[in-house]
This record gives sequence, C-alpha cells and structure tokens, in this order.
Amino acid sequence: MKIGLLFGSFNPIHKGHVALARYFVEQTDLEQVWLVLTPQNPLKAASELLPDDKRLAMVQKVAAQLPQIECCTVEFELPPPHYTYTTLQVLEKKHPNTSFVVLMGTDLLAQLPQWKFYRELMDQYPLYIYPRHSQNMPAKVLAEHPNVQHFDAPTLELSATQIRELSQAGKDVSHLLPPEILSDFGV
Repeated sequence: MKIGLLFGSFNPIHKGHVALARYFVEQTDLEQVWLVLTPQNPLKAASELLPDDKRLAMVQKVAAQLPQIECCTVEFELPPPHYTYTTLQVLEKKHPNTSFVVLMGTDLLAQLPQWKFYRELMDQYPLYIYPRHSQNMPAKVLAEHPNVQHFDAPTLELSATQIRELSQAGKDVSHLLPPEILSDFGV
C-alpha cells in the first residue's frame, strides 16, 4: 500500500487541507492520505496551539467524512520533539508492507534544510510537492532531487493562523472550515 502523509498542527484543519488530501488520493498513485496530527512542531510556538484533544477531535471528524483519508496520531505516542524523519521510521516499523510519501508545499521544501535529518528524509522517502505562493522558493538542488515529484495540486491559500485571527476578531470563518467542525471551532 502507498500512503501519503500530510503532517500538520491542523490548528484548525481547514478546507485547504481537505482539498490537498482529496487531490492526492484522487489524482495520484496514493491509495490513502493520512493526516498526521503533530502535537508540537519544533519550529512553532506552543502558545499558538489549540488544545491537542480539540485539534484531534476536529481532524477525526473531518477524516471520517472522507473516503481514503485517515487521521494518524502516531506523534502523540512519541516523545517530543517530533521530527518527520523519526516519525516515518516508527511508521515503517508499525506498517512494514506500506510505502510512505511525504506531502508538502514548496514553502516547506524551501525550509527543509532547517529540519533535523532532512538529508535522510530526502534520500529515503519520496516527497510529493504542491505549489504554495511564498517568497521562499526551494533551492534548485532541493527542487530537483530525485525523490522530489512536483504536482500541480489546486491549493487554497489559507493559513490556520489567518483563520484564528479572523475568528478572534469576530469575523465569519465558516466558509473556510469543513462543516463538520464549525461548532468545535465556535462558529
């Protein structure tokens, strides 16, 4: 089985995440996409995060409505800090007959050299890259790595930070969120 992993804080999960997961399941060779909920990204401040249980409940509700898309909580079982490469090593041990692919935007590919074990990650796992409008573009050596495949996935330029800020300002964000989580997010 070939599974794509979309890592994220999902703080909250939004329609952009859903569109990406659906695209990769429906338009590529992936049989499933797992939404890997990250309790704490080493490159993000913990104070920005909604509680783990709230983010988990939202991702589970959304995944339950989407065929071939699952919520993966493996990082909740691992001691922090959480690094993509070490998470993949654990997943391979748990699922020896599965090949894993990491899904990420061009903005994250550009940041990859800041990641722990990024060379091992690039050398051992396929990376399916989708476009993100960002001022940080990946270096040619990263973008043309043999394990990197680019896909013209449709993306909604949404950020969970933007959604939280709009919501805190009293703005309507219901059009940005999956309907399953509107009440969880207080909409």
